[in-house]
Amino acid sequence: MSAYLGVETETEGRVDGDKHLVGMRTGAQWACAESCDAYANIGLQYGKYQSNNLLFEVRREDVQYDAKLGVNFRFAKHWSFRPQLVFVRTDSNVIIHDYKRYDVTVSLRRDF
Repeated sequence: MSAYLGVETETEGRVDGDKHLVGMRTGAQWACAESCDAYANIGLQYGKYQSNNLLFEVRREDVQYDAKLGVNFRFAKHWSFRPQLVFVRTDSNVIIHDYKRYDVTVSLRRDF
């Protein structure tokens, strides 16, 4: 488990200004078999921007939730196969930054 604080500095004229954030993350990994590991992570982050958004006339605030599930199969020496599912949900008081996203990834890896 981890917790963090941070500041994203506004660049290239971002209308919302700097973002102050706080978050936490936790995860676990299990050995399914000698050649297989499963893992899961969840996270939560709150962000508050420092300038009013002139278009929406509010100071933007976001809450982001994310979850990740995956399996790592080691099927031969130096080779692994990893399917993974990531879900991200951001609730924002500025509607254009309010979204859900699903990301499905499959990777094949060779270690040298």
